[in-house]
Amino acid sequence: LGSGSSAKTGYLLDAFAAPGVRYVPVDVSASALRGAAAAIAAGRPHVQVIGINGVYEEALPLLPVLSPALLIFLGSTIGNLDEVESAAFWELVAASLGPGDHMLLGIDLVKDPAVLEAAYDDAAGVTRRFTKNYFVRMNRELGAGLDVDAIEHEARYDRESERMVIHARFMRDQVVHVRPLGLHVPIAAGERLLVEISRKFRVERMRRELERYGLETVRTFTDGREWFALLLLRKVEHGKD
Repeated sequence: LGSGSSAKTGYLLDAFAAPGVRYVPVDVSASALRGAAAAIAAGRPHVQVIGINGVYEEALPLLPVLSPALLIFLGSTIGNLDEVESAAFWELVAASLGPGDHMLLGIDLVKDPAVLEAAYDDAAGVTRRFTKNYFVRMNRELGAGLDVDAIEHEARYDRESERMVIHARFMRDQVVHVRPLGLHVPIAAGERLLVEISRKFRVERMRRELERYGLETVRTFTDGREWFALLLLRKVEHGKD
């Protein structure tokens, strides 16, 4: 899911060298999907690549056709879903995986808030540019007419909810024009718009949460600092351990 360049998936496919492997990347970007498919296929004649250009909700119901399957969701994208969105996602995963199917899930773990805030407001300005790019695209695609230089990136860690919260703060009065719809929305200096959340997780709490959806944690892999984790999950048959 969200295959992107599939660089990390390539390592998994190289380790799993059995003949007849079918790799089905899913991404909303057709160009990224084509590039990933070409990169994976190059030098891996044992891998059949079938790309799906779409969103998770469209791709997951196809899983029963592919069973037995290993669903891969790397990175920390699961943290961008709030509690309601996350519950809907896991219900769909649980309904799509068959007994004995597996999932490899990447999660970003709770860590020192100073480390997190530095990562989301890095000196190189990567995340700052990511936030501002929303408004660059609004100018290009909607004719928003925004002064992007007068919009600041703010990143803070909320200890209570254990998540990073990313806002865009407007440094002066502006009007957002959504020209295709004829909308004009004033935003005052000092107002903030929520851009993104990134929830952080604790392994044991995540394991208990996943059990509610019939997903058993078979193995847990972490880095030496325990900043990140991979959970290998198995879908259990209803009513069985």
